[in-house]
Amino acid sequence: MHPRDKNRAGTDEKALRAWFDRLEWPGGDEDFHFDTQRWNQEWSRRGHPERDTPHRWVRIAIGLLVITGSVSVITLDTGHHLALSPKTTPILPKSRASTPLFLAAQASPVIVQAMHALGSDPRVPLEAPQTLPYAQQKTTILSATAHVWGGTALPTYQVELWQTPQAWPINSPRISVSTAYRLAAYSGTNYARQGATGLQEGLQNESGYSIAPGPQTAVPLAPGIIAQESQSSASVDTVSATSLHWKHGRWQIVVNAPSAAIARQQSQQLVQAMTARPLPTPSTQGYLVLNVTPSVTSHGSPRLAPQVSITWSRETTVYHVTTYSDVFQRTNMAIEIAHSMRRYTP
Repeated sequence: MHPRDKNRAGTDEKALRAWFDRLEWPGGDEDFHFDTQRWNQEWSRRGHPERDTPHRWVRIAIGLLVITGSVSVITLDTGHHLALSPKTTPILPKSRASTPLFLAAQASPVIVQAMHALGSDPRVPLEAPQTLPYAQQKTTILSATAHVWGGTALPTYQVELWQTPQAWPINSPRISVSTAYRLAAYSGTNYARQGATGLQEGLQNESGYSIAPGPQTAVPLAPGIIAQESQSSASVDTVSATSLHWKHGRWQIVVNAPSAAIARQQSQQLVQAMTARPLPTPSTQGYLVLNVTPSVTSHGSPRLAPQVSITWSRETTVYHVTTYSDVFQRTNMAIEIAHSMRRYTP
């Protein structure tokens, strides 16, 4: 062997031994202990030629490292150098939580029939409530209307649920008779052709979100939830109103009522309902609007008539759920329907 080659081999061997001694073995393998002295004795006893030392060190090191799993990538250069990539856990890009699929076998028959009536190509991603509170009431007979409109520019679908004297076929003209009660509606509009600005404008317009003008006062509703209260005075065109509004994640929430006492009472009930049934997670933003207006019963007695509107975005589509004043426990019903919305595949 040429002296220069021998010196180079000795240098490489020393470098490799030094690297091997500095190696940090995985803490998860508590039973593994590398004995450097025994390794050197065994290496000398076998009397390997010096010129093979670097190559054999490389092969042995690779074998041990692969067995112990302490590296994830090993790269060999064209020379005698060993390049290591320390073991790391791959970080995958976070994917958006996909909407669960609608299961027809577990849904109310009237919902299944209504979604089927929308057709196979509505040009808008369909969603439908997996559970329907009204269907759990044996005395409630449900019928539905289902329509698609808007063409290619602004495709929209809507399903309305009615309490009827008997179950009528989907879109029967007998549904909206004087003895029927409109309970709720859910819909979706695809703003893909309108762009991000059109989507945001459509989301705000469909939500009907508004608050009473005037100075705002902080009002605690629940632990960690502070609402802002504002009031407007009566005028020729409007009645006095109180608004309580707050943020919850990506949701903007407002309760509009004739008085501060009613607004606060309705807001506290709303917080409890949202705790029991979390709202969907919007892609950008969501709005929950609860409007409480004075009304009268069929017998002429005064009453309060709440109307709930829940609107949120999912990708390029704005979804909307609303319940009407003839519904018992309107707030809970609307939240439960929105909570159970699932992706429907025709």
